[in-house]
Amino acid sequence: MKDKSITIIGSGINAFFFIKNLVDNNIKINLIDFTFSKKNNNKKFDNQSSPKIQIENFDENIDKFKELNCLIYNNFNTQSGLAIGGLSNVWGGTIYKFTSDELKKNNLHDLNLYSYIKYITDENLKIIEPEKKPFFENLFNNNSYTVNYNERLVSNFEVPFNVKEKFRELINKKKINFIDGFVDRINKNEKKYDLLIKDKNGKKFIFSDKNLVLAAGSISTARLLMNLLNKNTAKLLSTPLYREVFFSTNRHKNNNLSAIFSITNNNFKDIASHIFPLNGLNNKFFLNYLKLKGNFLNPFINFIKPNFYGVYHYLSSDYSNITIEQKNENILITGNKTENIKQIFKRNSLNRYKFFKIPFTSKELLQGNDNHIGGSFPLKNYFNKLNELNNFKNLHVIDGTYLNYIPPLGYTLITILNAIRIAKNISL
Repeated sequence: MKDKSITIIGSGINAFFFIKNLVDNNIKINLIDFTFSKKNNNKKFDNQSSPKIQIENFDENIDKFKELNCLIYNNFNTQSGLAIGGLSNVWGGTIYKFTSDELKKNNLHDLNLYSYIKYITDENLKIIEPEKKPFFENLFNNNSYTVNYNERLVSNFEVPFNVKEKFRELINKKKINFIDGFVDRINKNEKKYDLLIKDKNGKKFIFSDKNLVLAAGSISTARLLMNLLNKNTAKLLSTPLYREVFFSTNRHKNNNLSAIFSITNNNFKDIASHIFPLNGLNNKFFLNYLKLKGNFLNPFINFIKPNFYGVYHYLSSDYSNITIEQKNENILITGNKTENIKQIFKRNSLNRYKFFKIPFTSKELLQGNDNHIGGSFPLKNYFNKLNELNNFKNLHVIDGTYLNYIPPLGYTLITILNAIRIAKNISL
């Protein structure tokens, strides 16, 4: 009989590593997330999306995410994180270590986070060194740019590991209790938190627990905290994004859509560029990138795709300007215009080097498209050292909602390590 319990809302990568480090501690673990039973293969290959967005039930996922969270977007867009695995279902496994300055900006500099890396790997997970690409390195001026080969977290056969399958394994082995539903509200009573949950049929029910962890993703968690704290407005950080498409004589052989390397500007640290091979894209999506149409082009497209690369330029969250507002029963998310961002991107384009940029494919994407979002409830203002919400005992947040700053290369590794640290030190 397990006399202690904890409930986690959200089943993404941070939730997985948190649970992984609690699962054998004689604690009843409840996991809540919304899943899909209907299959929908009519994918919207949105020209604004990341090249990795080719997930099962893509249309349904996006629409249901906005419906359940009562979201209205204004000059903003994002991919949803509904269903087991969350956005890890489209994550390629690239891990980026924060610099000491980036850790300090997030009030994480004195937590010794990198000592928790040893708890990530196991018999099925490993961190691998990337393959070097000297062809591309020779294209850049080493005095101005640094080519970064970021490590990747992969499973057997060196492919990105699937959090969805990991959770299904834990559920099937009865290591965790899975509750299929969407958490609409959190109410605090004297001893426990009452969660108002909607099931697939729209029926509502209450589930209660003394210990609660929010890992539902930065938008869903922000919405829950705004309701809990009676807060009508909040900010949302992102890493503004500009996309270009280049042709190279170097042909990329495999279909992996993860960034093969990133480039940082030695003179302007607030920008980083990720180089994605486009060989693995669905042909319809690929044609959308090039602003072309016609299935008759498929044989030709299959031949030329290995020579095409998408370059995504990211700015740090200091250049984002997004607001979240409670409007009656809805949540309005507005991406506000930021001065001179397009000029910053153009000054730092790679077209001065030995690439051939495809005309008319450059585009500043809507804020939020990058998935590097968070920061609505910064750690320094709302949480203690174990990410426990001030004045709300036993309620912890482990997704990107607590970040004060997001660097241009993203934060996945840091929130994973902090989730592990909290799991190792939490008192139930």
